[in-house]
Amino acid sequence: MVLNQELGYSEIFGFRIINEQPFYFYRQGSQIYVSYNGVTIPGPYQQIIHEPSCCSAGLTNMTLGENGLGFFAEQDGYWVYVIIEG
Repeated sequence: MVLNQELGYSEIFGFRIINEQPFYFYRQGSQIYVSYNGVTIPGPYQQIIHEPSCCSAGLTNMTLGENGLGFFAEQDGYWVYVIIEG
């Protein structure tokens, strides 16, 4: 089973377990959404920085915490820092 095909998304990425619940990003059309525990968190985003970078670009890397994470995303033409806690 391929999860993105079953759910009808063009792409799923960044899958991880946070506080014993599934978390992932998914793309529908040109928009990126966030799902946690089966619920879509308000968004959507046009871009999300999720690939690790090195050197000074590493400042934009996704930050993982014990019960959540933080990431940079473009939303309505602005770059924002999003924190999600489980």
